[in-house]
Amino acid sequence: YGYNHRDVAQCYFGIGKVYWIQSRYEDTLANYAKALEIYIDNYGYNHRDVAQCYFGIGKVYWNQSRYEDALANYENALEIRIHKYGRKHRHITPCYLGIGNVYWNQARYEDALANYEKAFQIRIHKYGYNHPDVAQCYLGIGNVYVEQTRYEDALENYENALEICIDKYGHNHPYVEACYNNIAVVYLNQSRYEDALANFEKALAIKKKIYGEIHADVSTTLHQIANVYCDQAKYKDSLENYHKVVGYIQSYHGDTHPEVASTLHTIANGYYKKGKYKGAVTNYVNVLKIYIDKFGHNHPKTH
Repeated sequence: YGYNHRDVAQCYFGIGKVYWIQSRYEDTLANYAKALEIYIDNYGYNHRDVAQCYFGIGKVYWNQSRYEDALANYENALEIRIHKYGRKHRHITPCYLGIGNVYWNQARYEDALANYEKAFQIRIHKYGYNHPDVAQCYLGIGNVYVEQTRYEDALENYENALEICIDKYGHNHPYVEACYNNIAVVYLNQSRYEDALANFEKALAIKKKIYGEIHADVSTTLHQIANVYCDQAKYKDSLENYHKVVGYIQSYHGDTHPEVASTLHTIANGYYKKGKYKGAVTNYVNVLKIYIDKFGHNHPKTH
């Protein structure tokens, strides 16, 4: 076929998707760009494969926090898909969600909400309310409301998403865990600590079933639980969980990782608040040793 054939473009796009999975984003972009060039040369701009390339490139840029570049590519994909399918087709909803995500990251919350709502309306028209793609919209809308401190509205959307995800996936699924975690964060922002704790515990139980005891996602939730206890001035429970976090981080990053130091610093603060100054000093010294080892003596963290 030579280099300028649509089947070659398909190969470039496939290679790009593999690099995407491997988080090799520059390699992903290079292959998507080659595919895009061939598709445009063969089909012109208003073709679904061209839209697919623009959308893929937008996702890479979004992941790299290159938000204006992401937005431009998502909008190109959206324009083509509207031209091909009309304004109420399911294929245009990922574009609205992608654009919404960009605006959310840019703190343009009303713009984010408008795009999430467009995706939501199309999806409920297509699928009804009890569909995983609708749950995805509820989560996006809930995230906006959290940033706007509209916590009751956020909670309503997260609970709607949770209900759908449990119905579709059962209780032990990553999407269900994400819903519990988001609900817990809302409760934490409302200082409803026991409710926050209950939902973090549910999220933790699911993560342990999915990933096992020793996993980065497990330690993240343990850290959140420890933070709740700290906010309640329940320092014994807080320290117990922070120590678990340190153990997990050490198991997969080693003893001298900056995340170990960060958590030890939190532990030191906990001992200080409890008036256990010897324990505080011991942990502060350990933190300092790690930072000197990693960053040297002339780094802000070691001063």
